[in-house]
Amino acid sequence: MTTLKIPGERIDSDAPTIGSDKVFTTQVRADIRLDTARAAAENVVLKDVADDEVLELELEGGLRLWLSVEQFRKDFPGVQVRGGEADSDELTIVRELPLGPPSRGIGEWILKGLRVLKIDPVDTAAGLSAAKLAEKIEERLEPVPGLFLLENSVELKPDNKVEAELPASDKPFLILLHGTASSTKGSFSGLWEHKDWQQLLRDHQGHAYALQHRSLSQSPVDNALEIVSLLPKHAKLHLVSHS
Repeated sequence: MTTLKIPGERIDSDAPTIGSDKVFTTQVRADIRLDTARAAAENVVLKDVADDEVLELELEGGLRLWLSVEQFRKDFPGVQVRGGEADSDELTIVRELPLGPPSRGIGEWILKGLRVLKIDPVDTAAGLSAAKLAEKIEERLEPVPGLFLLENSVELKPDNKVEAELPASDKPFLILLHGTASSTKGSFSGLWEHKDWQQLLRDHQGHAYALQHRSLSQSPVDNALEIVSLLPKHAKLHLVSHS
C-alpha cells in the first residue's frame, strides 16, 4: 500500500469518469485541484492506496492520462518516494511532472488536477480475462470505431464515417489518434478552441480525420492497418497522436 501526498485542494466533483456500469463500477476516492491559490499551501494525504488503483491526471491544455499507481512510479521516476518496505511507501506527486530522467532535460507536464479512482468489476465481468474485459469496455465506444471526417467540432458524426477508400489527393491527410482507454473527444476536446489547433484544421480542411479506435483490445498495428485500408496509394500523412 502507498500513502499519496498531493499539493492541492480537495473538492467535491460530479465530473464523469471512465468506465461502464455493465462492466465495472468506478468510485472516485479523491478529486484534487492543483491549480488553485489554496493548492500551493495544502497537502492532501491519502493512505492505503493500492498499486492497482487508477490515477486520472488532468494536464494543462485539457489532456488527460489514466494510469495505475504502480505504472505512475515507472513512468515518472523523478517524483519523490520515501519509505522502506513496499507496503509503507510514501509517494509525493508534484505539479511539474518530469518527462524522462532529469539528466535528459526534456521538459515537464503541468498537472492541473488529479483524481484517484477505485475500479471494481461487476459480477458479470469479474470472471473475464483482461482481453475479454477490454473488448466489453470498447463495445460501448460512442460513436462506433472507424475513421471519421472532422468538421467544426470534436464530435464525430455517424454520417461522416469513412466506408470506402478515400479519393487520391495531392494534399496531406491529417489523422488524429486518441490515447489508450480514451476517445477522440476525450483526448482532443481540450485543445479544440486553441487558435493554433484551429489553424491546423483549416490547413487540412476537407482532409482532416480522426480514428476512433479500440486501444485496449486491438494492437497499434491493427489500428494502422485500418487506416491504410481506407487511404489512397501514395497518400501523404500528418499524424497527431495522444499517448
